[in-house]
Amino acid sequence: MLLPRRVGEEPYRYHWHALKLLPLTLKATPKSRIDLARNRLRSSCQLNWQARSENWHPEDVQNRGRLGADLTSARVVLLGAGALGSALAEQLIRMGVQQLTIIDDDCFEAGNLVRHTLSMSDLYAPKATALAQRLNQVNASAHVIGIAGAIPTAEPVVEKALAEATLLIDATANDIVLKEIPFKSLPATIPVISCSLGIHAERLFFYASPNHLFNWDLFNAWFGPYREEENHLATQLDLPRGIGCWHALVPAPFNRVIGLASIAIELIEQVYTQSKKTPVALCYPWPKAVLSPLPDE
Repeated sequence: MLLPRRVGEEPYRYHWHALKLLPLTLKATPKSRIDLARNRLRSSCQLNWQARSENWHPEDVQNRGRLGADLTSARVVLLGAGALGSALAEQLIRMGVQQLTIIDDDCFEAGNLVRHTLSMSDLYAPKATALAQRLNQVNASAHVIGIAGAIPTAEPVVEKALAEATLLIDATANDIVLKEIPFKSLPATIPVISCSLGIHAERLFFYASPNHLFNWDLFNAWFGPYREEENHLATQLDLPRGIGCWHALVPAPFNRVIGLASIAIELIEQVYTQSKKTPVALCYPWPKAVLSPLPDE
């Protein structure tokens, strides 16, 4: 039955209610299933209406929290499935992005639980594939692929993902990866965005450039002073030698990771929808909340 959006307007969408035609476990060819369904819909058969059904169209289930159409239809490649990468991926998918490929060669460990979106059921699994499996259960319209591979690499599956991408987000916080940009397999004008956090997750470092204009020297001229500040802060902490941002003992609270990832999503949408052609950069500080006492009466 066709229904209008509002009373008195022209019909714009079908109203539907689910009915059960075949057992979910039935093993049959697609043609056989169609023939069986037609038999179940004969006028002599009683229809088995489901007690409850819902419309899962993105315009309904994501109407109030969805990103713009340009970004939701993008083919996004995310490098890095760590704390920040997992938070970015979660928000992108929940906010309507339908095509996401996640690339990471690391496995999920107990120390990651303190600030990652995966859980104990994912321990020792590749982060990329575990995260993809989780996110495919978050958004019915999403198609998330996880690739347990390293960057840089010449693996065909990674090269294919890069060649088909319309947006690349780097959340590895790895200079080796950034020095490989521009990626040969990535289309020249595709936006490349680097997101990373300071050691206390007190700052978001955001840098964006078209793939063919990404220049390591230019990036390093902007980020180099911040890197020195972060390294100086790290030397003042009593931490085991050799640990990195992935370690549980690094003082980066989960609420800040999520909060700064949210800021990054807004910046990503600005870059992607406005198609900025020149490099842009931002160091965004975590806004500390300070309570003030009420004045005496």
